[in-house]
Amino acid sequence: MSLRRAYLRQPRSDFAVFNRLLEWESVEMCHWLHYLQMATETLAKAVRLEAGARPDLVYSHIAFSKLTSLLRANPGLADAMAMRRSGFAAWLDASASLRASIETLHPHVARDGPDVEYPFLRGGGAGETYVAPADYNFSIGNEIHGPNALRLRKFVMILLDQFDRLF
Repeated sequence: MSLRRAYLRQPRSDFAVFNRLLEWESVEMCHWLHYLQMATETLAKAVRLEAGARPDLVYSHIAFSKLTSLLRANPGLADAMAMRRSGFAAWLDASASLRASIETLHPHVARDGPDVEYPFLRGGGAGETYVAPADYNFSIGNEIHGPNALRLRKFVMILLDQFDRLF
């Protein structure tokens, strides 16, 4: 399997797990958000590789939010989303903050903030305490069923399902 194919295979698996975990109410938010973060990061890297990026340039954890210009230039994506190109471009711009929020779930991007993998420090001084991701209410997790996130999830599914046709 080529590196490009491997970078496409993994987010398909991660996104499938995300969707399965999302269905289980008893699963803590950090787990399904972790799979969403991994799926979108690796999918973005697959897109960048397909666009000709050098393999050594795809190792940043900030990948999904940086795809806007590449995605905007692909007329097939607007059609796949059943949108006019101008509407698709506007949606890409409007969804940029949501895509960036997904990236900040990664520990290297979150830095000292909340991330979905490791306990993190909250508060200061005498009130300083560690929080396990399993006990944290991530704001993006509360948006996941909202219209913007639903459209983004549809978009990820289209990219995964129609990747070869679109790129």
